[in-house]
Amino acid sequence: MSLDTPDLTKASANAPDADTLGGYLATARLAQNMTLQQVSDITKYHVSQLRAVEEQQWSKLPSGFVLRSIIKKYATAVGVDENIALDKLAKATGNVTPQPNKNLKSSIDHKVNEQLNERIANSSSGTWLWILLIIVVLGIVGYIAFSQGMFSLDDIEFIKKWFGNNV
Repeated sequence: MSLDTPDLTKASANAPDADTLGGYLATARLAQNMTLQQVSDITKYHVSQLRAVEEQQWSKLPSGFVLRSIIKKYATAVGVDENIALDKLAKATGNVTPQPNKNLKSSIDHKVNEQLNERIANSSSGTWLWILLIIVVLGIVGYIAFSQGMFSLDDIEFIKKWFGNNV
């Protein structure tokens, strides 16, 4: 072998293209002396999915946020910037992180009616009103039941004895 010809070993002959997402991640993994199984153990994604990422076989991978999650975890596991990896993913597949819609307003953005706040704060008077209404309805139902003969004065005496003549 002459000094002019470089020594092309298997690793250097098959060096991944760092311009692509798969090459970027594979280069980082090899620089860390990690196997795909080690990355799989860290990311909890199957080796076949990680291999498909390195080989850029997008049809073998899920799409959307799941694919972005795989890329983010892979990048973190091999110690590279996940934002660069996601940018390369967007260029390769068009899979971008959706931006929040600026036209949508959350309920936090709206001011609540101040009178409503005051009524809610003073709702204890409303609670007493409901209790009074329930007592009146029970009294009316009791009167109707007594007048219809559903119970007699003997039943009332039994109730008085039951409560100890304090009623």
